[in-house]
Amino acid sequence: MLSIDARASREIQATLFAIKLAAKDVRKQIRVHTKAMIGPEWAKAVNEAAKSPLDKRIARTSTVAVADRGVTLRMGTKGFLKNSTRIDEIVKENEFGASREGESTYRSRRGSARFEVTRHTQRQLPPKYRKGRVAYPSAARLIPRLASLWVQTTVRTFHDAIEGAS
Repeated sequence: MLSIDARASREIQATLFAIKLAAKDVRKQIRVHTKAMIGPEWAKAVNEAAKSPLDKRIARTSTVAVADRGVTLRMGTKGFLKNSTRIDEIVKENEFGASREGESTYRSRRGSARFEVTRHTQRQLPPKYRKGRVAYPSAARLIPRLASLWVQTTVRTFHDAIEGAS
């Protein structure tokens, strides 16, 4: 999982502290504005990184969860493929690859003859790749920009709240 250490940036520390002390309605506005700003950026980055049709289908499920403590970037947590496979069951194998030599052997019969059938069930998956193929590289590129957007959105929301109060 990729994350930013808040102790490394005084701006992020100040943002977290300000959100913690803010009124409930201001915190809600910060979350709403942050989600509106960061959601499209994350979706765009993931869709640009998606190469295969399966990557593109999984990328369409990208979402952003915003809380007072930070922002969570998600991809492949809900939805189904056309063959009724749940996306969250295959997203790990699609992102990081899989051993393509996996076999499934089962017994079958045609008429009265019984025989074993061996299928290579993982050949359609990409080869193993430790650093990720779509979401992780996109997040690594985008996290500094999104952190900056979060701080700016928080400051702007506080400014609007103060302007509205006076």
